[in-house]
Amino acid sequence: MAGLFQINPIWNFGPYDPAQISAGSQPDWYVLLTEGVLRIFPPWDMHLGNYDIPPAFWASPAFLPVLYVLAALYPAIERRFTQDRSLHNLLQRPRDVPVRTSLGVMGLAF
Repeated sequence: MAGLFQINPIWNFGPYDPAQISAGSQPDWYVLLTEGVLRIFPPWDMHLGNYDIPPAFWASPAFLPVLYVLAALYPAIERRFTQDRSLHNLLQRPRDVPVRTSLGVMGLAF
């Protein structure tokens, strides 16, 4: 395939123009989630008296801890709803637990 098809023909895009890039820097791999949330979060401005709360506050310091806490509490929440308190030392097949599989895929896609 590499000999027959071109994958990324950068010469079709023309010369490099830095004005077309939204951010001048690219984050390291460990901040990609935070950077992605900051880029796609809606622009919610809040005005409290003389203070302005920028949209970046809602995306990173307010939303990400909620996401991490929900991810940490998910096993306890699932244990409470399914009433399954037995010890699980082996991995389960996705077809054996379809609700957990669908919620996991939904979380990864989100």
